[in-house]
Amino acid sequence: MLIIVNNLLERNAKLRKANVKHLRQGLKKFSGGKALDPISDIGTGGGCDPGHGCTCGAIYNNFTPGIRSLTVYGKALSHRFIYSYSFAPDSAKTDSMITEYTRLDVFQDHSEFLSDVGAKKDSAISSAVRNRQSQADIKLPDGKYANKTFKSKELIYTIEYIGIQPFKVIRDQKLNWKLSDEKKKIRGYNCQKAFLNYGGRKWEAWFTADIPFQDGPYVFNGLPGLIVQMRDAENQHSFLLVENFKVPDVKTNLINKPYFVPVEVSEAQFNKKWNEYRKNPVGATEQFNDDESGPSEWRKF
Repeated sequence: MLIIVNNLLERNAKLRKANVKHLRQGLKKFSGGKALDPISDIGTGGGCDPGHGCTCGAIYNNFTPGIRSLTVYGKALSHRFIYSYSFAPDSAKTDSMITEYTRLDVFQDHSEFLSDVGAKKDSAISSAVRNRQSQADIKLPDGKYANKTFKSKELIYTIEYIGIQPFKVIRDQKLNWKLSDEKKKIRGYNCQKAFLNYGGRKWEAWFTADIPFQDGPYVFNGLPGLIVQMRDAENQHSFLLVENFKVPDVKTNLINKPYFVPVEVSEAQFNKKWNEYRKNPVGATEQFNDDESGPSEWRKF
């Protein structure tokens, strides 16, 4: 019996060494040649190639071409990209900009874009409610960027507000990008320029194939790489990627506030309601309070 146990232990030790070797190879391949340790550096990128046929526990899960999420030893990790978002609250005064950090979280089957501090506050409130604790000690501010975006292979929608009433706006998934041959480096990434007409605005985007995610801020996606920088022609809205890392996977950041369940509408229905509200805020919907709606410039996306 002792001989059998020793043989099993020796075999398991050899398997663990083989798995770590495969995982290191996957991490090095995914990180562009940088040697990463699968234990200490797993949060910085990687994943074993499915063609290895190994049991290292690192697998790729694709939900759109180029979008990958890593699972290591049964623990799922999401990719988080932090964007600095700047906008002009008054379209006539583009020299007076407000800046806030926003986050793009890429999960195994979808991605989400929202205010970074807003997500932290929603999470803190949800935790307090779940644990029957007071919310009085939550000192996090409300995010200026009130909207939230959900993107998957089958569906794109945004959570938009008219007053304090949230709407789940189903968005058109097809974006007609036009690629340019112009290239440059932005924050160390090799980027290529692309153009888009969306929401009555002309947009300029710089994306990088160095990060193989066909995603970006807000509803923007579908380029052959992650969007690093983006702005509209009037310089009223701009996004810049400032940080990226991995975080333990969670189910979602899109947490509804109690008693404010989003009403599902089409883009056309929402635009009609918003235009009615702008003309007559009280008459269009008397229960809405514009103090919590955020800048009206959001509606022009």
